[in-house]
Amino acid sequence: MPGRTERGFIGGTAIAIGTWDPTGGPAGTGIMVADSVFTEPAENVVLGVITSNICSAANCDGDGDFIRGSNGPVMLPVDDRRMPAHEIRLDSGFALDLTGADLVGVPYGMEGYYGNKNVATPDMANEKALHYFVLDLVGPLDANLANKDIDEVAVERASCRVGDELEIRGSVHSPLNPDGTPSDTVGSEKGVIQASFVLPNGNPVTRFEANIIPDVAPGPSATSTFRLQTNLPDCPTSVEVSWVPSIGSTEPFATTTADVVVTP
Repeated sequence: MPGRTERGFIGGTAIAIGTWDPTGGPAGTGIMVADSVFTEPAENVVLGVITSNICSAANCDGDGDFIRGSNGPVMLPVDDRRMPAHEIRLDSGFALDLTGADLVGVPYGMEGYYGNKNVATPDMANEKALHYFVLDLVGPLDANLANKDIDEVAVERASCRVGDELEIRGSVHSPLNPDGTPSDTVGSEKGVIQASFVLPNGNPVTRFEANIIPDVAPGPSATSTFRLQTNLPDCPTSVEVSWVPSIGSTEPFATTTADVVVTP
């Protein structure tokens, strides 16, 4: 991986999800048949505040672009196809356009790994870097939303425990003016959240949540959060989340899809 001297993921994390075979399997000792396997290098999670940056591109990855947090090493996106970095987002899940943004003082959360060999950095340093696959910023950055002129819905997290509960957390925003203030007098409290998914047995399911909570009150708010919970006998692997005017509407304000984190 970039910034590392040894091959592979030794010392890292492996998560395998599957079914236990009590018959013993081919080796006669019992096996778990994996449906999915996720691996990553030994992980570092860093919480802090950005102390310097140059961003000439929307994702702050242009020539010479860099971000440093807490006066520490430069944070570089992983550009390896085995574990490519996500776009830099708000912690609510909204995409950002960071072109020309001054991020000094903005809190952040980073997931990745600390390299063990020096790499050339965009700001002409030569040092061990933090290589991230997730870098989320904590607002206020409404003026920097990539899709600020339209209605948008984002899923922060979708998780499910088998035989128990599916929980979906996320946010919505209504159209914004260039400075990030609401341009929609109705605001983001309008409508309901609709979650549609298919269970492992093939049955389609739809659930609704009408409680959309404005981030700023009183008055019209540009952004709001939601939390949808429902009891299920089994878990879907993905979910489509729509922000719709009313239950049963076929013309959503906005739609997105998200993978579901499933735990036994």
